[in-house]
Amino acid sequence: MSQKAVLLYKLKQGPVCSLSFFQPGSGLTHRAAARVYDLRRDGYAISTRPCGKHDHRSPAVEYYLETNGRLF
Repeated sequence: MSQKAVLLYKLKQGPVCSLSFFQPGSGLTHRAAARVYDLRRDGYAISTRPCGKHDHRSPAVEYYLETNGRLF
């Protein structure tokens, strides 16, 4: 599975912390921002916000899919 497909799968499950890409076995790499760019170019509405799930030493963001009020 491509990194873009892995990222899209994870985004469909909920917000993804940018630092989770550095964990072994995540299927993603430090180039996640490039994959987010690719998905946005493909038409997916992906937004960012400061990560509120974890306590980070450095700034981290969460990527999430915008639903725009749609159920599906």
